[in-house]
Amino acid sequence: MNWKEIEKRLRKMDWRKVSVGAAIVALTLIAVSVWNLTRQGYLGDGSEAATKAADVTMTFRHPLSGVFIDRQVDLPAVYAVMVENSSDAWPQSGVDQAFQIIEAPTEGGIPRFL
Repeated sequence: MNWKEIEKRLRKMDWRKVSVGAAIVALTLIAVSVWNLTRQGYLGDGSEAATKAADVTMTFRHPLSGVFIDRQVDLPAVYAVMVENSSDAWPQSGVDQAFQIIEAPTEGGIPRFL
């Protein structure tokens, strides 16, 4: 297809239909955005979720996890222990009490927990 054929098609195109279609798509996107913001509590009619969010004055992030918390936490002491995750080392005890677990591949295809 060369440029002359493209130019002919563009001239034949009914631009009113194109603009109406674009307007419908834009209105649909706006409606979906408003619905989503209302559902998440950013827009509302003064409901309980909106007033509850307005009552919170200060929020902090936990320095290790990044989770929002209601009080400031100093950087805690961090300890790391590497545990082999092979069938010979099972069951590992204390893993359920860990704050964060990272599984890393190591030599021989045997992963380890950090």
